[in-house]
Amino acid sequence: MSDAIETKTQLRREPPGALGATSSSSTRGLGPDYQLAVQEAMAGRYARARELYRGLLDEDLAESARWFVRNDLAVLNAMQGKLEASRAELKDVIDGCPGWIVAKKNAASVHSAMNAAATSEMPASCRRSNSSREGSRAPCKISILSFLFNWPSTGGGIVHTVELVDFLGRAGYIVEHVHAKYEPWGIGRVDDTLPIRSIGIEFDNRSWNVPTIQAAFRRAVDQFEADVVIITDCWNFKPYLAQAVEAYPYVIRQQALECICPLNNLRLLIDAPNRVRQCAMNQFTAPDHCTTCLADNGVRSGQLHIAERELSRVGSSQYRDLLYRTYLGADAVLVLNPLIQAELRPYCESVEVVTWGMDPDRFPWPSTSEHEDGDSNGTLTLLMAGAAEELIKGLHVLRAACREVWRVRQDFRLRITSRSIHNAEEFIQCIGWQSQEELPTRIREADIIVMPTIAQEGLGRSTVEAMGAARPVIASAIGGLPYTVSHGVNGLLFEPGDADDLARQIVRLLDDPDERRRMGLAGRRRFETEFTWPVVIEDQYRPLLSRILHAKR
Repeated sequence: MSDAIETKTQLRREPPGALGATSSSSTRGLGPDYQLAVQEAMAGRYARARELYRGLLDEDLAESARWFVRNDLAVLNAMQGKLEASRAELKDVIDGCPGWIVAKKNAASVHSAMNAAATSEMPASCRRSNSSREGSRAPCKISILSFLFNWPSTGGGIVHTVELVDFLGRAGYIVEHVHAKYEPWGIGRVDDTLPIRSIGIEFDNRSWNVPTIQAAFRRAVDQFEADVVIITDCWNFKPYLAQAVEAYPYVIRQQALECICPLNNLRLLIDAPNRVRQCAMNQFTAPDHCTTCLADNGVRSGQLHIAERELSRVGSSQYRDLLYRTYLGADAVLVLNPLIQAELRPYCESVEVVTWGMDPDRFPWPSTSEHEDGDSNGTLTLLMAGAAEELIKGLHVLRAACREVWRVRQDFRLRITSRSIHNAEEFIQCIGWQSQEELPTRIREADIIVMPTIAQEGLGRSTVEAMGAARPVIASAIGGLPYTVSHGVNGLLFEPGDADDLARQIVRLLDDPDERRRMGLAGRRRFETEFTWPVVIEDQYRPLLSRILHAKR
């Protein structure tokens, strides 16, 4: 593969012509570390080479030199077989300097290699034949099932599902998304902005029962003739969908703590307004405790949670047996962090940490100008993105922290993606709900992203979006957030619910523009290598699906 891609020596001789740079100007400031990175890569010491290249991106490079380094990183990815990551990197390079022939040649080579790899890695029954005499065989089919689905959605799980359908399709799979439509529950409402094709199965009061729902989803999968089924966007009803399609290889996609916590998927107990307790129990290990908890606290759940639990018969011996059987029978259970993995491992054959991906086109590499601090008056912007009106998001903690900081300094404002806040302080600016198209711009306009959640989030989508925009994050040290935000590297962590601790972290970043920039760039590097959809598909979903399909044979 490396022979098909322009080598490092050729790259140094042929700079990005679109930038009007000469060879010497394009590599100005790279110095000996660049030469060493090239040597390490050509010697096969990829980890060391990647470390040197990433270090160069932290420096204040000329723009042409930065494209040089990113092109080399794309080549390095290709040399290691990470073709999706290489393709995504080269797309950014070509967008930034469209006249650079070398990058275009590299992209063409990667594209050819991806086509060859996709064909060779597929089981024979799922390959496209190159011979017209053999006939054309269908590519692998993946059916993705959602029980609780609406669009547009403010929920990160549903956004993840839509993008998963999209990017699996781009990777060469044939994907069909199926969702339930039941108006009394307000589910299945989809407008014409949904960017994927989705089949809605309509139910009425007479057909809204477990056997009929199972039969309808099974028919959809049968008609599609799926090779693999992925079950997602479902709470306690997951085992029933798994039972419906158990004749197929199936994967259970956990979006949070669903089926672990039958109360609210978050193991959060609300005793009084702004008073919460964390729960450490697990329905798999302590089902009787969870049943008692539901009896004591179930009425405080939202109506959809209550209705879904009743339909699923949570707490019955039949439900427990089905829960254990379907999770054990899954070809894989995908979770968002190692904590959830550890809790489910005793009850599953295979539990894998597979993150949510992000669309890299929503977060192009920030230009130098986007790292300017504050507005024209030097006022810095904190941004809390998400459903701020929900107690679990922790706005009350953030407001208390900001009040404490405001007493001694007034050089910041807090933007919230909410229409209005009762008795809002003077430092609060409500900007309303932001669509998926609008949100990246709002994040890039901010200097610091804050995620003050008091719930055990699986991942924290807002933190990853902040990383995509090269913005530092201040987040609660709870759930999966410490696995996304590394304290002192790409952001800061604080004790959940502790406004004083949060205030200290806010002041630390307000006072240090260099640290803000360093953390933002570190987050961007991790975003590119771990969280973009091309990388997630190539490094996680493709090996998983390949293994399942080979086992099916």
